[in-house]
Amino acid sequence: MPLHVQRVQSLNYSSPDNCDVDSSSTEVIPANPARKYLVIVNASDEAMYLGIGVAAESAKGIYLAAAGGSFEMITANLSPEIVYGICASGGKNATVQEAT
Repeated sequence: MPLHVQRVQSLNYSSPDNCDVDSSSTEVIPANPARKYLVIVNASDEAMYLGIGVAAESAKGIYLAAAGGSFEMITANLSPEIVYGICASGGKNATVQEAT
C-alpha cells in the first residue's frame, strides 16, 4: 500500500512582537491579507478579550485567560482582518507572532 505524503505549506514567520492592551479597544495586530497563521498570548495578570475585524468589548468575544491564555488562527479559522484587544485596567502585555 503506497504511503500518502502530505505537502507541508511553507510559512514565513514575522519577528515575535508584543503590544500593550488598554482598557479601551486597542489594535493588537493590523489587517494582513497575506496572513496564513497567527498566535496571540496573554502575557499579563488580567483577562483579555479579542475582537476580529470589530472593536473588542469587555466580557465579550474571544476570551484570553490571564497568564498564558492564547488564541490561534489556523487554516480553519483564518481571517485577514485587524485584531483588537481590551482588558479591565489597561497597560497589559499580549505577545504576537504571525506568518505569511
